[in-house]
Amino acid sequence: KNIKQNFNSNYNEFVQRTLLCDYSDLLQKHFGKDCWAKAMSYAIEQSKEKYIFVDDLRRPIELDYLIKEHGKENILTVYLTKEDTEEVVLSDSSSAYEGQLDPNTFDIQFKFTSDWNNTDELITLINTKLVH
Repeated sequence: KNIKQNFNSNYNEFVQRTLLCDYSDLLQKHFGKDCWAKAMSYAIEQSKEKYIFVDDLRRPIELDYLIKEHGKENILTVYLTKEDTEEVVLSDSSSAYEGQLDPNTFDIQFKFTSDWNNTDELITLINTKLVH
């Protein structure tokens, strides 16, 4: 998602992450800043699953909306980071979404190793919180 791509010489090269962030911004411009939170809330309401994992919240507006609609007691928040071997340079569009949430307000803060070999530890932490 952070690699420059070019389909052919008729188009400028681009980074997928930037393209997705730009598209997200465009949708929010037309449907409101909370459009992604509303879409997620609707999906939660329609689901018959016991647990739903949202793999990417980046802004307080999204988390605040889900807490308001579904109650803090029904939401387990996990802040994920990763030991990176190299730093990824994000575009202005992509970096605008980074760092808006305070990790200290999350129920679990977890750092993946660079090879992801501690994933089982994260699963155990989440299971422990869900059981209690």
